[in-house]
Parts: sequence; structure tokens; C-alpha cells
Amino acid sequence: MQSQDPVYSQNDPLLVDSSNRSKKRDHWKSIAKIATVFIGILFITSEVVGKNNENKHVPLLHRTHFKTQIKIIQLRPKPGQNSVKFTYDIIKNTYSHDNDDGSQFRPFVASNIERVVDKENNETYLYPEYPLEFAHIHWVFNVEIPGKSVENIMVQVPGMENITRDEGEVYAKTCFNQLDFLPNKTGNIIPMNKTLALDHNIDYVTMNIIIHKPIKFLKTNAKESSGVTFSIEVYWKTVNFPTPVSSNTTTSEKFSTSSRSNDTELLRRSEELKEQSEYIQLQPESGQNHVKFTYDIINNIYSHDNQDGSPVNPKQVFNIKRVVDEENNEAYIGQEAPYRRSNIYWMFDLRNKGRNVEKVVVKMTGMDDITQHRAGTVECCLNYLINCTGIPINESLTIEQNVGKLYIEIALHNPIKVLKTNVKGRKSVESFSIEVYWKDEPSYPLTTTTAVTEMNTKPKTIATSSTLELPKLHFQYDNTTTTFTEEEKLIDLKPTSEANYVKFWYNIVRNTYSQTHTNGSPVKPYLVANIERTIDTRLGEVFLHKKERSEHWASIAWFFNIDVKGKLVEKIIIRMSGIEELILNSGTTQIGENLNLISKSTRIPIEQNLTIDNPQLEVFYIMALWTISLDARAFKADLEDGINSESFSVEVFWKSKQDHNQTTISI
Repeated sequence: MQSQDPVYSQNDPLLVDSSNRSKKRDHWKSIAKIATVFIGILFITSEVVGKNNENKHVPLLHRTHFKTQIKIIQLRPKPGQNSVKFTYDIIKNTYSHDNDDGSQFRPFVASNIERVVDKENNETYLYPEYPLEFAHIHWVFNVEIPGKSVENIMVQVPGMENITRDEGEVYAKTCFNQLDFLPNKTGNIIPMNKTLALDHNIDYVTMNIIIHKPIKFLKTNAKESSGVTFSIEVYWKTVNFPTPVSSNTTTSEKFSTSSRSNDTELLRRSEELKEQSEYIQLQPESGQNHVKFTYDIINNIYSHDNQDGSPVNPKQVFNIKRVVDEENNEAYIGQEAPYRRSNIYWMFDLRNKGRNVEKVVVKMTGMDDITQHRAGTVECCLNYLINCTGIPINESLTIEQNVGKLYIEIALHNPIKVLKTNVKGRKSVESFSIEVYWKDEPSYPLTTTTAVTEMNTKPKTIATSSTLELPKLHFQYDNTTTTFTEEEKLIDLKPTSEANYVKFWYNIVRNTYSQTHTNGSPVKPYLVANIERTIDTRLGEVFLHKKERSEHWASIAWFFNIDVKGKLVEKIIIRMSGIEELILNSGTTQIGENLNLISKSTRIPIEQNLTIDNPQLEVFYIMALWTISLDARAFKADLEDGINSESFSVEVFWKSKQDHNQTTISI
């Protein structure tokens, strides 16, 4: 007899109105409710029999979910003042300030977390809605004020000294990116209950609470506490920013890149750097396995052009200028407006069909000023500004692994000079260089060596997928790993001509997908951070896990487009297998709406179908997320039994456009 799947309530994050969170999403929770009713009956019966006071039928636990807001919380001092104090009271569930439009403040992100009021014990605390999964909540504050710079910040969280790292984390950080929640080196962690003095300006402060275990987090007793869960005090100072360029220089002269005559030669030129959205493609010449890419700051030229012949430019230039100062005999990159957020980064695509990257060597010169305290960072990243490594000063950074994409970023906090060089008597200079070495792909068996992103599988429908002739596995290694590469491309799911239905799947044993892109190119994850696929022939298993096990975070995500002209999506069914170990170790698997990884999401259950009826979305993602230092395995499968398995599958059903009912979700 088949077991009946429990059903979610209608109010879910994927609905059009996603403000209310479901309270009946899991089988155990349904059982818990039945048990609660049963215990309540016994309690009431005992009250009646004992002739006790009849005013004891009030629920002892009251649970509320956090609503979120997309807007950033603006922290501003009152006129004539230079500081502000923001507080959150968990007992009253209120904030000290409101939004500019008068609405109540809300967190920016809240996932799997609820506020619990225990009337019997007179306690209020945070608790995971699903105890086996990690919970997190984040507030984002904008502290940027024109003409002022943040001088000091103090964050206070009463009672956090009783929290261990295994149980959870409470931390605040200063950052330049409003989505920078993670505790990494791109931002400064603010010490709790102490004042942090800043010698550089910031734009944002994030307050972050992460719960790893099902404990009463930030527990507050109404009789013993004021209810203030955390407070943030910000102090500003007035800053007189110096003019970046001499006042006698006209605007046209500031940004002129034309050649100069002897009569109008400027002693100092400040030039605006252009941007490009495409990756810089690095490919060796025919018969070669090596290429060297360079940038010359004196002439502002690169060694290569784009594939269409256009000049190469950085991906992003923010508050950055290139200066040639002949009076002081130097050329450099610096801040346009001092002490403001500044960064510049380049994106490189190193993929070469039939070859893997063997080694990458990155070197930068003229970076001595960046060693000053908190002056800035220069990093090389293998994912989109994630998992970055600092580039050593006046030394080479060597990466000996297969790299698909590479990102080089310079971030400045203070008005220092980077890529600095002398200009007198020099016609050119290698301000920074990237050397890439390729090697031919090894001819290992398909299932143990071919990356999923390089597979050339043909599209297959669900009707024909079960009749495939699968190759027999030959295990030659005790432990073989495959590195994923990512591609910022949506996977288009379209119905077949015979039916309004399609099924997409991934098989981790064969490392293949059920289809390619419409142009025949292989499907790839949209985002990969610190993830690799490993075959362990000793245990007879294959799985995904962290590449760098000491890193706290890791994730992999696929993005899907299900928009079909003239049709509405009737139902989506998602299923994942082999994820028990990840879920039981504070990881999560989830489906989210749109392209926003921090949007509201719904958890994908273990070995059960997640069904979404009448979804109000056109684009969604599914993601596996590692959130603690433990190296949990995901999509774990037996090497022999898993040859025909589906590590995860996405089924989509369409119908003709017509009036449709509200979205419901069931598992």
C-alpha cells in the first residue's frame, strides 16, 4: 500500500502572495499537530475532572514567521546629530525605526526561521521551522551618507556568549555589497559588544543570525530582560573629500584619451576606464598549449582583443580612474572619489574544447600600497567573486587545477595607488599578466572522467530515456574527482510535440543530463562554488561534496526557464535522491523563484516528490547548499545500482492559457 503524501497549506513562498509561511509542510509536523491535539484533550480532561480553573485552554506556544522586504533599511541620524541607534525587540517583535514610507522594518532574508513565544515559561526565542535544516535571517542597513564617513560602529547582542559555533552564529559585518552576508574576507566582522573604529568608509552593514541546530536561539525572558535582541549604533564624521583632479583642468581634459601635442601637454591626466559585459576569451594559437595575457597601464592597452576584434575592457569599473602623472613620474589606478567604495575586475573564459587547463600563473606589479592597513584587496577568484585567493605582492600566484573561468578583482578602501609604475623613459610595462597552460583531456572512461559540463548528450524524451544502452562501468581508480564548470545560461524546458510535458534529469553515476541546450551545447550548472564530484570505488559510491573541506560554504545550482508562449504551467514535480547526509548535517536542497538566489524558497524533501500546482513563475532554480564545515555528501548513489538512477529530476506539465487556480504545493 502506498503511503499518502502530506500536503502543504496554500500560502507558500512560491505563491503570488508569499507573505505568509506554511505551517504544515512536513509529515512529522502533521504528526506533531495530532499529538498536540491529543495532549491538549488530556490536559483539558484533567482540568475538568480536577475542577481546576477553566481559563487554561490558551495555547502555550505562539509561533510567528518573519515577513521580508526587498528595500534596504536606511540608517540616518537626526538633523544636527552624528549618530543613530537601531534596536530590535524580540518580545514585542518591533523595531526602533520605520522605513521612510512609514512601514515597519522587516529583514531582507528569512528562511526556515520562526519566532516562538512560550507563555508557560515566559520565554521568547528564535527556532528553526524545520529542526533538521539550518535556519537564517539577515537584516541589511545602508549607512552611506554624502559628505560623511562612518567613524565607529557598535553592535550589541545580549546573551550571545552562551552560543557555541556548532549551535549557530550571530555576527554583523561591514561591506560594500548589500548581498554580502557570508563571514568572509570581503568584509569586516564587527566584534560584538565592542566599538569598531573604521579608517575607511563603508556603504552597508549586515546583521546575520544563522542556526545550525534545533535550539532555542537568543532566548529572552520577559521578566528578566527588556526584550532588545540586538542593537546597532553608527557614528559618522564629516569628510572633506579632496578634488581628484586639479581644478584648472577642464572636464574634457580630465577624460581625454587622445594624443597630446607639445603645446597642450598635461602634466596629469585622469582617464575614465570603459567596461564590457562579455568574458575575455583566452585561447592558444594553433599548435600551442600556452597563452600570456598582459595589461599595460602606461598605454592603457591589452595584449589581446576580444573575439570580434573589439578592444578588451574590464567587466566592472566603479569609482576607479587611471592616472598618468608625468610631474611625479608615475602611472597608476586609484579612486575617483577618495574613501568611497571602489573596485575593478576582469572576467576570463579559459575553456578550450578538447583540453583542460593545467596551470594558471597570475602576477601583478606596483601593488605595494595595498599592504597598508585595510587599504584594499587584490584577489583571484575561480567563481564569480567567490572562493577567492589573495594575489601576493610582487610574486606570482600559481593555480594548478582545471579552471573554467577566472576573475581578477582589485578593491580599494583608501585612496592608494595600484599597478603603479614609472613613466619616464618607458614605452610599455606589464602591469599584470595571466599565463594559462592547457593539456589534452585524458581518455578515461566516460563515467569517471568526463565533466558533466562537457558532455555532448542528445535530447531525450521521457518515453525513450528508459531504453538507452548504457555503457558498462570500468573502475580504474580508487578515488576520482571531477571539477564542475559553470555557465550563466538558463536551461530551457519545453513540452514535446506529442504532449504538454517534459522531464529533465541528472544522473551522477554517468555524469549526464537528459538533454542539451536548444543549440546542442551541453547543459551546465548556473552556479558552482566549492563543489566537486567524486567516485570512490572502494566504497562503490559516487557523490558531490565540498572541494575545499575547510571552507564553510559550498553550493551548486541549476536555473530553468519554463515560459512557453500560449501555455501556462499546470504543475512542477521535483525529486532528489541521495541527499539525506546533506540535510542531516545542516545543509539544504531548495527551489527558488526567479534568478535571485536569496529569494524566498521552498525546501525539497528527502526521497519524496515536491509538487507545485499552478505555479506563478516562469524562471526558477534548484540548489544544494552546504552551510557548515562538515563535508556532507549529496546525490550519493551506488556505482552499479545507480547507473539508471535519477539524482534529481524536474517534471513540468503545461496547459492552454485560461483562468487558473491558486498555487498549491505538496510533497
